[in-house]
Amino acid sequence: MMKFTLWIRLVTALGMMAIFLLITPHELNPGTLPHRKLWPHRNLAFGHQPNHNGLISISLPMQLTRPISWTDPTKGLMQIAVVAGAVYGGTVHSPYTVDKLSALTGRLEWSVSVPNQVMTTPVVYHGVVIVGTGNRDWPGPQSSGIRGTGPNQILGLSANTGKILWSINTPGENMPTPVINHGVLYQVGGSDEVLAINPLNGKILQKLAIPSYVSMSSPEIVNHVMYFGGALPYQLYAIEIPHLRIAFTTTLPSSLGGIDDCPPAIADGILVIDYEGLIDNQIHAMAAGVSVHTGKVLWATDLGSGSIPRATDGSPTNAAGVPIIHRNVVYLGSPVTSTLYALNLQNGKILWSTSDSGSIGRITMAPIWVDGHIIAGDSLGDIIVVNAKTGHIVSTLKEPTPFVPGVPQIVNGSLFMGTKLATYAIPLESIDAHL
Repeated sequence: MMKFTLWIRLVTALGMMAIFLLITPHELNPGTLPHRKLWPHRNLAFGHQPNHNGLISISLPMQLTRPISWTDPTKGLMQIAVVAGAVYGGTVHSPYTVDKLSALTGRLEWSVSVPNQVMTTPVVYHGVVIVGTGNRDWPGPQSSGIRGTGPNQILGLSANTGKILWSINTPGENMPTPVINHGVLYQVGGSDEVLAINPLNGKILQKLAIPSYVSMSSPEIVNHVMYFGGALPYQLYAIEIPHLRIAFTTTLPSSLGGIDDCPPAIADGILVIDYEGLIDNQIHAMAAGVSVHTGKVLWATDLGSGSIPRATDGSPTNAAGVPIIHRNVVYLGSPVTSTLYALNLQNGKILWSTSDSGSIGRITMAPIWVDGHIIAGDSLGDIIVVNAKTGHIVSTLKEPTPFVPGVPQIVNGSLFMGTKLATYAIPLESIDAHL
């Protein structure tokens, strides 16, 4: 009997080993085991990938775990990165910090004070967490070209301990998320320049002066060209890397502003960007598709009239949405019209739009596609679930804090997202039973 029991245990163990050997690491659901190697092991850019869709893992066809669920109401991490079993992010309310939370429990693992607001998504690379600091104010007239009153820094911190490994002081803000390509970190911001930096030691490798400042237009890199939007002049930039040469600049039709606030999304040779236009002396939300090869405007779509969001001091703020691209469709929420849109990537035709009779707030957070649905968060604190084909609102979930610019992530059937006041891991099934 004892030999039979031992034989059964051996067969069971071998069977479990076979299951895990048949599943490659990238197919493993990150929440299956609390082992950090099963999670995404780095984050190199704002949108995690050029199309900006934050679905970074898929569920296994077997129930080996339950979705992760927690709320941290004490730490509002505006933009987050889920890497190696941890959630990294920074705060925009004083006291300003960069924090590391357990992705499984939300428990604070370390918190480090920094001198100014952190609006970047943390870039995590070879054990270094890289963030930028800076605010949206101007040290002088807005037309002076420098944005951010300081202190303005780019920081590299130890992912394990939070110790600051290196820092770079800059004249202007560093609100856009930097991007890493072939081991080099590229940063734009309020200093009217492009920096190429060694991400491991903070050494500046190259600089390129440009005539524009950049607000929240986090750059993306495709085929050795970096793309972002700038202000004064308001234009789209394409920068060849690693040599830092301007490939082209593009001025968008009827452009009034906002291009410097929009992180462009890229797929199939087309760059999509959101901005504000002036049509018949009215503010309109606009979206444009631009060839990444030539800078030619392929289409420009009028999304409708509205108003530019304003901060408490009356100045424009969060003036653009964050587009994502999935299977030849652009999904975009507008802070100008408080509407969610789906557009054809090739020609910009509006496939559907939904505003739910005015009950949707301004949308600056990137939507996310999952299982035929679009999830978006608005300025009213609503998480909205929409049928991706029809635009029909399937459900809404009310949260106590408004959602802000950033790209949420879905890991192990849970939605990880940050706001100015709280940080969440919410099971998709809690948002809507269809997910």
